[in-house]
Amino acid sequence: MEDYKADFIKYGKEKGAEKYTQHLENLTPLLSAFANSTLTIFKMQDHLGRDLKRATNYDWNVDYYNEIAKKVLSKTPVLLWDSTLPLADMYQEECRVHKRSTPDTGDWQCQDYSHIGFIMVDQYLDMLLNHVCSNATRETSAKS
Repeated sequence: MEDYKADFIKYGKEKGAEKYTQHLENLTPLLSAFANSTLTIFKMQDHLGRDLKRATNYDWNVDYYNEIAKKVLSKTPVLLWDSTLPLADMYQEECRVHKRSTPDTGDWQCQDYSHIGFIMVDQYLDMLLNHVCSNATRETSAKS
């Protein structure tokens, strides 16, 4: 999203999102072809907090970009992953209230408005592994 910041600030969110939409549309045939042979997941962007110095990170802008992704990828076999959004919102609330920071481990990176902490990455990995393992278990059970 950072590449589109100048257009976003100068012309508004629609203009700022044109390049993003175009890039995503250009990737769609490749993602679709890949998804026809293997599980392909497009992770929606998380809310990253509100940093007034970086207008492109407002939650409403992230929601706008996620809506574009949903629209562009909706007719493909690509799985859209948005179940991390509530967790990211809880992470941001914890950051807002407690201003956590663990620079030694990176678990909490509340001062970073571009990235979530590793504590969230661990949760996302658990969710992804659960999805993959559950599907594998179902497929194995169906073959039995």
